[in-house]
Amino acid sequence: RIDVLLNNAANTAGRDWGAPLLELSRESWMAQYAVNLHAPYTLMRSVAPIMAAQGGGRIINITTGRHTGTDVAAAGLATPLAYPSSKAALDQLCASLAPQLKEMGISVVNLNPGFVRTEMVDLMVERGVDASMSISMDVPARAIIHLATCDDPFTYSGKVVEAGPLLAQLG
Repeated sequence: RIDVLLNNAANTAGRDWGAPLLELSRESWMAQYAVNLHAPYTLMRSVAPIMAAQGGGRIINITTGRHTGTDVAAAGLATPLAYPSSKAALDQLCASLAPQLKEMGISVVNLNPGFVRTEMVDLMVERGVDASMSISMDVPARAIIHLATCDDPFTYSGKVVEAGPLLAQLG
């Protein structure tokens, strides 16, 4: 059985991370899309028939909130191009797939975990980034658990849900 698929892929490495357009290699661009969009697509396509045959399932994709085009990178960090655009594409894929997957009994939701205090954030702190607003990893973990076990996953299907507000709403 496959009851829950959690796509938690992210390509956040490489010297081209914050490169401006004319310095961003096509290879780096493609690598971001391969991990952040194509891998979740491939996994969703692979598990959908299995989930449908067993009566349904849940797909949770981890996204980001930093792709509106209005975000400014923290001091000392460059604004990436490929990462946020690939996650925005993942959000659109979720919205587009939701009606098709619902017919198979499968919910799909994208979770924006927020500014989570990870090892990557610790490295960013070393470069002078203020991480005082970061949140503990248990916030997105609890949100994932809720989305994987809630009574009606179709409440969230096709949407981008933010971990902190979701937990606040649940009490």
